[in-house]
Amino acid sequence: MQIDLIKALQELDSAPVTDTPKLNIPKGFINPGAWVVLASAARKHNVAASGISFSDPEVQHYSSAIGFNDCVYGEDDYEHNRKSVGSSYSPLTRLDCIESTDEANNQIVSCVRKMLANPESQGGVDLANVIGELHDNVWAHGKATGVSMAQKWNDCGRQAIEFALADTGHGFLRELKRYGKPAESDIQAVEWCVQKNNSTKHADDDDEWAQSVPEDMMGGVPFGAVVPRVTSRLNHQGLGLWKLTELIRKYRGKLTLVSGTGCLQMDTNGQMTYNICPLWEGVALACRLYEDELYKDDEEPDDQVAAIMKRLGG
Repeated sequence: MQIDLIKALQELDSAPVTDTPKLNIPKGFINPGAWVVLASAARKHNVAASGISFSDPEVQHYSSAIGFNDCVYGEDDYEHNRKSVGSSYSPLTRLDCIESTDEANNQIVSCVRKMLANPESQGGVDLANVIGELHDNVWAHGKATGVSMAQKWNDCGRQAIEFALADTGHGFLRELKRYGKPAESDIQAVEWCVQKNNSTKHADDDDEWAQSVPEDMMGGVPFGAVVPRVTSRLNHQGLGLWKLTELIRKYRGKLTLVSGTGCLQMDTNGQMTYNICPLWEGVALACRLYEDELYKDDEEPDDQVAAIMKRLGG
């Protein structure tokens, strides 16, 4: 059984309320979308290591391999070499500062490139760009509470690549209300945020003449702590989530996007469905693409014509 992002939320929602925070990791194949939610929940609620329980020893071993303990507690309990790290998966990584967010982004993009037989394909380039923008958006809105990871696996005979991230920040609805944007429910907020050019942070909102320092500047800041870093303004123009939905539609992938009790799911036909889901205080998403679809833009014109003729019976 696969445990996806929604099933992880249901697991958290059904957990008994106790004086001491606890977290049960269910049995089954846990997808990246579920892992980032579980890790973020453990961090948010300050669940002690003794409060984590596993329904299956194999899942516990796998959690060590992907760095669950390291992500949540800063202590790596994996005793073996991670031979597949960077090629079939990128471990759970905390996005708690600009440097760690950049590191996580570079790590996941590099990992995704190694996952692909043709990383220079248009699909591979598009995926890498969207991953970068989503990491930037999480840093802008997630209040240093984000977690991300990526993994490749055989999904019913197809090679699937899933990128996932979650934060426990304000969430879409609270963020929209802070800026006076139109939304009355979590579902409306999710719907608003995936529209092109809709964002609470636009390039035009920034004072380009304001004193600032480059985002990659290391060491002390000579102007004092009040000086903001310059982040990529393009990534704050409402393009990240809209580009994500376009990526899913173009390459016939799957998407789950949750904020509050609002949930958007996209299927391989590009159909968008909005539902109420168990509460997630922040934003969580899982983006799954299939390797065979990512290469379709790179077919030679003659190959495309031949494929059409074959379908037409010619």
